Amino acid sequence: MTTPQTKPAVRRISLLTAFLSRRGNLRIALRALSTHRLRTVLAILGVFLGAFMLTLVLHISQAVGLKVTNESNRLGANVADVTAGTVAMTRGDNNRAGGRNAATLTLDDARAIEQGVPRVELVVPYAMSTRPVAKGRRNTSCPVVGAGAAFPEMRNMELLCGSFFRGGDVASKALVCVPGYEIAARLFDEPARALGQRLRFGSRELLVVGVLAQKGQDATGVNVDEQIYVPVTTFMERLTTQEHISGILLRVASRDAVPGVQAAVTTLLRARHHLAPGQPNDFGVAFSEQVNELQAKAMGLVRVLGAIGAGISFSIGTLGILSIMTIIVRARRLEIGVRRAVGATKRNIVAQFLFESVLMAGTGGLLGVAVALGIASAVYAAGVLPAAYDPPLAVGVLLASAGCGLMAGAYPAWQAARVDVIRTLRG
Repeated sequence: MTTPQTKPAVRRISLLTAFLSRRGNLRIALRALSTHRLRTVLAILGVFLGAFMLTLVLHISQAVGLKVTNESNRLGANVADVTAGTVAMTRGDNNRAGGRNAATLTLDDARAIEQGVPRVELVVPYAMSTRPVAKGRRNTSCPVVGAGAAFPEMRNMELLCGSFFRGGDVASKALVCVPGYEIAARLFDEPARALGQRLRFGSRELLVVGVLAQKGQDATGVNVDEQIYVPVTTFMERLTTQEHISGILLRVASRDAVPGVQAAVTTLLRARHHLAPGQPNDFGVAFSEQVNELQAKAMGLVRVLGAIGAGISFSIGTLGILSIMTIIVRARRLEIGVRRAVGATKRNIVAQFLFESVLMAGTGGLLGVAVALGIASAVYAAGVLPAAYDPPLAVGVLLASAGCGLMAGAYPAWQAARVDVIRTLRG
């Protein structure tokens, strides 16, 4: 009979016994799993791949979504890109298949939109192509963008030094340019040194009037630091001889005006391009909000595919653990009989084998989450994507891994508890 004075001592003895029991379970589990090392590693590998894939895909997709959202917030949901359409190309056309940009947009189209479509605040035409650029003995090849003077305002660009070219430079087709940060660093070592220097574009030399601050990739995946900007008229008439532009950037007064402006621009351009009713557009009008919706759907598909792949890997890992636990139970029948003979209950045996299966699955899940977070952290540190960590997601993956262990160990543990003690000890 216990007295109030002996209750604390009994409680301490019970806790010590439970602690020693768990340590004993761990030692037994490690010894048993080390006996079948190759099978154990293969079983863990399935859970590892599932946890790794699910953690990495979801974290990277969240980071991509965050980057798109940040970029869109800077640009605004009421910014549109009117782009030229494409025309089909056959195998006989320069031995290439697919499509090429159609010469369907002009500077006159941009002026017509600016003058004829209400609630449009800003119109910036642009044209681009990849061209060789040189400074002394240094040379490179990069996208050259011919743009209107309001291009940095439209794209939320900042200058490291100098200024962007002005409306007068566009009107006079001035031989001036503004390189991106990386291009300036490549040609001049220090980007700021480019200011006031001249860059050679074929037979033309253009004066550097400004250098853009470092920005990296925009929401479309284009690295603006690797581009050089010139007046659109200079690009079309003095660097190239083309009469068409690549696209027109629009900014409308408010988000409510988006549907009306989109319809008005479409009607205006169809009339200017003499398109008959039923004939498809030879241009596209996409607002940033619409592009974001498409990107969100694409990333949702990526997440679904990642979850399916992770589910398959988890299933394979569960089957692998089930297989090795079944083998372990058969190999340890004598051990189970001895433990039962010295007082272990069926509950103790079930707990032991469930512990071993959860240990395998948990190890695989922990390694998968750790490696995935390590890779994601490296991507974030490189500046490719903004950091987007989700601790509840990582915990959920670990719980899913442990759940795989419980499911895989349930049947072997039940088999172990049903071992006939007398027959096993008789051999």
